[in-house]
Order: sequence, then structure tokens, then C-alpha cells
Amino acid sequence: MTENGRFVSIEDLVNKGEEKYKFLIENTSDILYIVNSEGIVLYISPQMNHYGIDPKDVQNTHFEDHVYPDDRERLIDDFHKTMESRRAFNTTFRLVDSEGNPHWMETLPQFQSNKDGSSAGIIGVLRDITEHKLTEEDLRTYRTHLEKLVDERTTELTKANEDLKKEIEERKEIEASLKEEKARSDSILHVAPIGIGKVIGRKILEVNDEVCRMTGYQRSEMIGQDTQRFYISNEDYKKAGKEIYTNLTEKRIATVEYPFKRKNGQIIDILLNFALADPEDASKEYIFTMQDITEKKLAERTIREKEAKNRSIFLATPIGIGVVWDRVFKDVN
Repeated sequence: MTENGRFVSIEDLVNKGEEKYKFLIENTSDILYIVNSEGIVLYISPQMNHYGIDPKDVQNTHFEDHVYPDDRERLIDDFHKTMESRRAFNTTFRLVDSEGNPHWMETLPQFQSNKDGSSAGIIGVLRDITEHKLTEEDLRTYRTHLEKLVDERTTELTKANEDLKKEIEERKEIEASLKEEKARSDSILHVAPIGIGKVIGRKILEVNDEVCRMTGYQRSEMIGQDTQRFYISNEDYKKAGKEIYTNLTEKRIATVEYPFKRKNGQIIDILLNFALADPEDASKEYIFTMQDITEKKLAERTIREKEAKNRSIFLATPIGIGVVWDRVFKDVN
């Protein structure tokens, strides 16, 4: 505040009976100060005692003497700009207490001029914002920590996504390969000149066209059904099952011959070969091949019948007959 071209001190106001000023000054947490155009402190309120500093020790000293070293150059530069521009602006700095500890302050200044227009100095208020600054620092540290966590998580997710994409591509390649292999196997399965199929627990999983032709059943009539329908008796069904399972367990393969009953009731002779799909587990599915050997069996029976007939004639002939091979008798009647 100025009067007749000079600052009027707070003491002058109080001495003039302005008790209201004294009450306001001494009962606020803010610090009131007056600095002339040279930066010399003309007045500072009693709240400086909170920082272990006697206000009288501050008066008539340059304000930079009480500023934290790292902030001095900036604060002096701001002060000079205020004096030149005649416009004061808020700023922050660290005030040093009696023990050398810094306290963050916000200054709310007002530029003052003399009656002749020259710069008189600044009247302002200092407000302690240390807790606010500490909170800001804590928030900044926490934000930095969160950003680090986000970056780390983002990196992890990016890598996981890349790994997942790679795994998906590999799976697609494997699936394509398996699909191609299955198509190839299915082609072989359905064009093979012998019956081929898969069973598990004597339930039919798959058969090719040749099995359908031999049995007279449609594929849809066999899938999921038990093989018992093909055997001419329950005894044959049980006997074949025991023989097949025993050989599969011990040798991993099995070969049996049994008469089968076609859908139309016709009986045919069948040669069955079995192999485990998983050689390590006989309880899982197994693959079989199936051949119609009816004609072969018929031919064998015909040959045996002819041999029996010829043997009867050989033995009944009224003349002596002998069979010699390499000067050794093999047979005689």
C-alpha cells in the first residue's frame, strides 16, 4: 500500500488504530509481505515464526536470501519481469526455514507504483502449498508406477497375442494337414478293394463301401451298432470277441475266420484282420480289414472232397497201386 509516494507499513496502519488490519494479518495462515522495487523485504507478517524465523530478521534483507538455492534464479528473473512489465503474476518457489528445510510456497503478488508512476514494489501473500506439492508428487509417482505397470502389461499382452497368433497359425497348418491326410485316408478307405472299418468296444465307428457291399447293409445302418448282428450265433460272437481281444492285447494284431450273416440272411465266409489304432492302449479303437473268402472256402472244400473221393478209389482198386517219389514209397493201397 502506498501513501504520498511511499509504502505505508503495516505498523503504521496498526499504530493509526487500524485494529481490523492487525486482526486479519495475525489470524490468517497466509503470510503477508511487502517488497520494494529492489527486492528488499520491507515487511513480512508474524506467520514466519511457524518456520522458526523471526520476521524482524527478514526485514531489510533481499528476498532471495530466504529462497531455496535451486529456485533463486527463476524467482529473481520473475521479479525483474514484474518490475519491467508492471504486471505481477503468481508463481511457486521453496522457502527455506531456520533449519534449512524447504517449504513450497505460492505467491499471490500485486504490483504497486508510486504517484509519479515509477515502480514501488510488490505487496503480496505467501501460501504454504507443501502438502499439495507432496500430494502432487505422490500422484505423479503413482501415475508413473501405473504407466510402468501398463507398459509392462501391454508388452506381456503384445507378446501373448503374438504367441497366440503364431499358435493359431500353427494349429491351422496342422488342421489343414490333418484334413488333407483325412481326405487322403478317406479316399483310400472308400476305394479300397477290401472292406475296411473302425470299431471300439465292438461298436462300429466307420466302414467303407466294400463292407457295405459284402454285408448288404447301408453305412447308416451300421454306424454305432454292435457287430453281433453279423455272427450266425451268440457262441460265435463271444468266441470271436475273446479271440480277437486276447490277440490284440498280446500281439497288437489279430486274424480270425468266421461265417457272417448278410442282411438278406445269406451266409458268407469272412477273413478279418485287426490292428490297434493306438498300440499302447488295447481299450481304444482298432482298425479292421474284411475279405469275403466264401469262394476260397468253397474251392478248398471241393478239393478236399475230390481228394477224399480219389482216396476211396485208390484204396478200393482191385490191383496193387503204389506211389513212389525219389525211389521212396509214399503211399500204397
